[in-house]
Amino acid sequence: MTTIQETKQEKAVRLINQRLPKVRKGILKSIGNLASSQYDLSEEQVTMILNYLKSDVATVEKLLRNKKSSESFEVNIKTLTM
Repeated sequence: MTTIQETKQEKAVRLINQRLPKVRKGILKSIGNLASSQYDLSEEQVTMILNYLKSDVATVEKLLRNKKSSESFEVNIKTLTM
């Protein structure tokens, strides 16, 4: 029986092709659904959400480019009082 060994790059590509669609779909379903008329977010809250997402993307970019990161996944979106 012959076993074909995949290279590190082949393995990385295989995994990202499996994981990235799930992550993108998860973002759209869990956060994108907040855009429906069932919810009401202020412009400030939307900006905060987008800033968190952009920060996470920047962290992933650093990691993929082999740079150190000590990013926290803590989120603190506040309810605006009127």
